[in-house]
Amino acid sequence: MSRTIEAREAELERLRSRGLSLSVLASSRPVTVELGFRSPYGYATAEAIVEFDYHVRLVQTLMLKDRLSDEAGREAIREIGRGLRALFLEPIRWERSLMREEMLPLSRADFLPGAAEAARMRVQAAVSLFGEVPRTVFTGEEAPRHTQRRVTPTAAELRLLREASLSPVAEPSVPAEGQLL
Repeated sequence: MSRTIEAREAELERLRSRGLSLSVLASSRPVTVELGFRSPYGYATAEAIVEFDYHVRLVQTLMLKDRLSDEAGREAIREIGRGLRALFLEPIRWERSLMREEMLPLSRADFLPGAAEAARMRVQAAVSLFGEVPRTVFTGEEAPRHTQRRVTPTAAELRLLREASLSPVAEPSVPAEGQLL
């Protein structure tokens, strides 16, 4: 979206350098809303929406000034809109999976050797849905800049985390009585 906006702004600047100054559409009665989120992701979402709004207004300005056809403008808005919508849909899908009752207890301990059967099943489900956890994320070496996690693992815990298998380990199957391998 940023590259598209920059390209559109460059077009406006090119016109401005030739003596034609165009203003980007804006509301005659803008609304101010106070935002408060429990998570930094809420602010990132609000910023993405503001960016998209500016993109739409920029494209509509170019359409009104005959610098962009209606069809090309609608396609430009639709293309960015689809990408933005997908950005929101993916975390919703993740949340639905991770907030299921059987997945709530998922933790790093589930990946350690000797974990219970339910823990192994959680690991299997998580890895099949999301892929393997990157080792640096698993050990806590890499974390979001806004993390509130304040736990520092001991040297022994860190060694365990570094050696743990991040792939679901299938237990050797034991044939039922009378069943052949």
